[in-house]
Amino acid sequence: MQLAILSVVAMLSHTPKTFNRDCTTVHLHDLNVSQVHYMVLRPECTHRFIVDDCQFEVLSLHRFHLHVTDGFLRINSGPFSAPVPLLPRVMESKQDASGEPFTVTPIITTLELKNLNFGPRSCWVEVGSTLKVQTAMLVSGTYEEPFLFLSIPYWAAVIQNSWAFDDLGTPEALWPWYVQIVLIAVVQLCFPKNHNSDNAGTAVPMYVPMWALLLACVSIDHIVPYIRTSVRIGEFPSDGIWVVLFLLRLCIVSVLFYLVYKYENPNNNGIAFKQLSLFKKVLTVLGWATLWALSIGLNVGGYFLIPYLICRYWQRKRSAHAEESTQESVNNENQNLLDIAMIDSNGKFTLENVKFTGRLKLV
Repeated sequence: MQLAILSVVAMLSHTPKTFNRDCTTVHLHDLNVSQVHYMVLRPECTHRFIVDDCQFEVLSLHRFHLHVTDGFLRINSGPFSAPVPLLPRVMESKQDASGEPFTVTPIITTLELKNLNFGPRSCWVEVGSTLKVQTAMLVSGTYEEPFLFLSIPYWAAVIQNSWAFDDLGTPEALWPWYVQIVLIAVVQLCFPKNHNSDNAGTAVPMYVPMWALLLACVSIDHIVPYIRTSVRIGEFPSDGIWVVLFLLRLCIVSVLFYLVYKYENPNNNGIAFKQLSLFKKVLTVLGWATLWALSIGLNVGGYFLIPYLICRYWQRKRSAHAEESTQESVNNENQNLLDIAMIDSNGKFTLENVKFTGRLKLV
């Protein structure tokens, strides 16, 4: 159910297409597919977007700040040297502040034009600035790619750290991935999962360091971006999609904390996959696959956390010491069995092996 909701909500997001810090010319395709182009507007030049069919469901400009902006948009046809105006220059005129729910970044809509139809001709959209050098986003189209949510961890890191909050290069912008990998390695080396129950009752549950790992991942992916976005726009976003994804993330985080508490119990040997029936095996695989897809789409632990939990809690082969302990328990139980010989009234001789658990009275 949650995966279906996530897929529907993802169709309301936008596919990042181009990232331009210098003035460039871009050829746009599939205008009905919602796409966003990130750019730095400069007074000395403009960004040009060439289209083959000059019909737009929507064109809009957005910012990451509530600053006073001076961007503009216009549509021309013909050569760049002798443009023929189709839409005169339209200036940014509003500031509708909200949050982008998938990447958890601020988004301020400053210009929105709908149902622009200049016929099946080629044209070009020109976006620029009159005074200031500032980052902006051009969005076109309304129909979204259904599997966009599978790339959310990547785009969230890049857009947050390269455009919305910082201006790092793409390799540096992926620093949340590097931190998560290091934290997972530290936890695994310092607090490995005990898959044997022979120390049950004495082993210390490891859910505390694992909970710390979960909290660190959630802080990097969500708590800090939520705070920075709210501070940037002056309030916590209250849009319906933002609230829905926020609640879904809380559900996934709660499930992860519960799974860690369950499987870190010293009496729990993990996921006994080989001992399950075929039906339960299918359900187990589907359950973990769904949880992984949700965690990717909601960016809870990104691509790494769920695979690590599966590897950590997959039931391992028991150690030789554990097998010896099991055999010793069986031998001790056999010592409590008493062989009894009896002859009934018909002279039939029987030998029974009964378990001796206490006092035995023969009559």
